[in-house]
Parts: sequence; C-alpha cells; structure tokens
Amino acid sequence: MAYLCLTLIFIYLATCAQAERRCLSPVTDEHLNYLDEMIDAQLKMPCSVKMKLMDNKIVGDYCYKRGVISQLSTLLEKLEFKPNSQSYNYTKRLNDLYNQRFQDCIDENDDLTQEDLEPCSRHTDLNPVQLLERIKMSFVIFRDFKVNSESEVNCYEEYQMCEEEYDHSAKEQRHHGRQNSNLFLVMIPSILAILFLCGLLYSVYRYRRLIRQLNREQVQELHEMRPLATAV
Repeated sequence: MAYLCLTLIFIYLATCAQAERRCLSPVTDEHLNYLDEMIDAQLKMPCSVKMKLMDNKIVGDYCYKRGVISQLSTLLEKLEFKPNSQSYNYTKRLNDLYNQRFQDCIDENDDLTQEDLEPCSRHTDLNPVQLLERIKMSFVIFRDFKVNSESEVNCYEEYQMCEEEYDHSAKEQRHHGRQNSNLFLVMIPSILAILFLCGLLYSVYRYRRLIRQLNREQVQELHEMRPLATAV
C-alpha cells in the first residue's frame, strides 16, 4: 500500500514538474522593445510586401489569434537586415523566441498549416514599418494566448467556414455587379434621349434667335431706305 502511495505521489510530482516546464519561454517587454527600436530605425519607403494575413471578421477570437500566431513565422521570414547589425541580431532572437515558445506553448496535436489558414486570409500590402508593427502585434497576441485544450473549438472547421462565406460574398458581389450593369444598360438609352432632346431644343433656340436677328436687320434696312425715298 505504501509502495502504491509513493508511486502515485511520484507520478503527481512528475506531472506538476512537466506542467511547470511547459511554456517557460515568455514574450517579455524587452522583446517588444526590440521591435520598437527596429520600427523607429526603419526608413519610410514606398516599397511594400504583399502577404495574406488573417481576417478577424468571420472566425472567433480564439481561432483568429491561433491563426495570427501561425502566420507570425512567415512575417519573421520577411525581415532582412545586414548581417551582424543590431536589427539582424534582434531578428535572430525573435526567431529563436518564436520557435521555442511555439514548441513549448502550442498543443503538440495542433497541426494547422498555412494552407488551412488560406480561406480566412486576405491579401495585404505592408511597407517595412507596417510589417514590423504587425509582427509586434502578433507577439503581443502570442504573449497573452492560452491554449484552450479543454475546449472543443475546431479551428479547422471555422477556417473552412471562411471559404464558404467568401464564396457567398463573391456571389453577392457578382450579383450586384450584374444588377449595376443591367441598370447601366437601361440608363444609356435614356441618357442618349435626354442628350438628343437637349440638342434639339438648343437647335430650335438658335434657329429662333437667328430669325429674330434677321428680322431686326431687315427692319433696320427699311428704316434706312425711307429717308432716301422721301428725298427723291
């Protein structure tokens, strides 16, 4: 009996130790300060990076944050600095932090891929400053993120709903586009008729004005001829 109790105590302590070791790679203010310094040192340049980033308009908060964390690795890959420069060293530390924290803090059974995130991602253009700001925001989300292992949230299914919602929105846009096209086709004859009527009215106005001008000239000539006839 005592042996059984000791065995249970040993298992309990081992489980607690494992739980304490889990997720011991925190995102600190120092790491966020790295990004602040990199943002301040970054030149505002017109060049941009085109990426597909999570859209939080459809999925729930948990799955949105989970997707942002997965895409953080892709964002970090976009950072390129001169070797051995301060920003280069900061980037290396942030990559090491991400890899270690992802390994420690994300469920091993969570095998989401970038392809799974595609339906809920939208194309975005980011200049260098916006890219760093997005990375900082992602690290803040990662710092506060807690794996909801007890929940039955299925992010994969939620991401598939994005694709369905996107297809529905695309169909609505095409429908509205066809309606606008039909309305435009209906309006063209009306616009042409109005323009024709305006042109016709203007022509009549010009014609009448010309007639009045000719009549005035004829009357003026008659007045000029009467004194001559009287003199004869």
